[in-house]
Amino acid sequence: MSKGNSVWCVAIGMLDSEPLAVVGRADGTLQLWNPVTGKALGDPLTGHEGPVYSIALRTPTAVSAGTDGTLRVWDLAADPPAGTRLGDRLTRGINSVALGTVNDTIVAVSGGDDRTIRRWNPAAPGLPGEILGERLDAEVRSVALATVNGRTLAVSGSANGTIRLWDVGTGRLVRLLGAHEDEVWAVATGTVRGRTVAVSGGNDGALRSWDLTAPGHPGKVIGERLHSAIKTVAVGTVNGTTVLMSAGGDNTIRLWDLATGRPYGTGLAGPEGGVESIAIRDLGGRQVVVSGTYDGEIWTWIL
Repeated sequence: MSKGNSVWCVAIGMLDSEPLAVVGRADGTLQLWNPVTGKALGDPLTGHEGPVYSIALRTPTAVSAGTDGTLRVWDLAADPPAGTRLGDRLTRGINSVALGTVNDTIVAVSGGDDRTIRRWNPAAPGLPGEILGERLDAEVRSVALATVNGRTLAVSGSANGTIRLWDVGTGRLVRLLGAHEDEVWAVATGTVRGRTVAVSGGNDGALRSWDLTAPGHPGKVIGERLHSAIKTVAVGTVNGTTVLMSAGGDNTIRLWDLATGRPYGTGLAGPEGGVESIAIRDLGGRQVVVSGTYDGEIWTWIL
């Protein structure tokens, strides 16, 4: 769809009944696209003073996170979309952000290089983020949210390989899920066979899944280590099968049957610049996949 500076993150959804992709780039801008037609929707959105590393989308609201230590909340229904900084600028960059609800209130959860997990209220941008638990012993690379038994939980992956589970409502650490052998770059959540799971991938090239409904579940390895390192993961549904998508610097997007841990199909070919981000979403009955690469390309598949 486009080529330019690196695309570090992507999110997809629907806005006004139309498919929407939001990408964040190395130059600090966000761009809105129609992933089906490949057309840009308006001019790039500015506000960050460094690369945008993560985008969470809950239309018409989006929240972006950047190396400048800020979160910005965007009203995508405005013309043009308006952005506001959430809270104060942190001392270190923010690597990941996710959106969910607690007691019917939309919340954002972030993780970053200051070694904290924080909860924010996008409807009250003047308020600072609240730290969940205590400052960790390593930078937080990725966060994802899930709902289990009525509780909103956050899964975090850190630079020391640890995977943790948090109660977003209480702000407390639930438990340490486990660890990779090296830095964790990506986490995601999904539902398979009625159970809520988290998946993680990192610098060790391994994919692991964790059953969030079973305390003490040790986690299990998914498939073989076919990537040299995993930069991004996403969970979606293809033809009724819950699939995990994984990608990294080897320019290959692989699909896995999350229930069995086996490869699903032959993967997706195309990107040659190192896949940095990937998202999958059902858009009007079509499974749409969007990825962003280090060399600035945006790729779309309709499965």
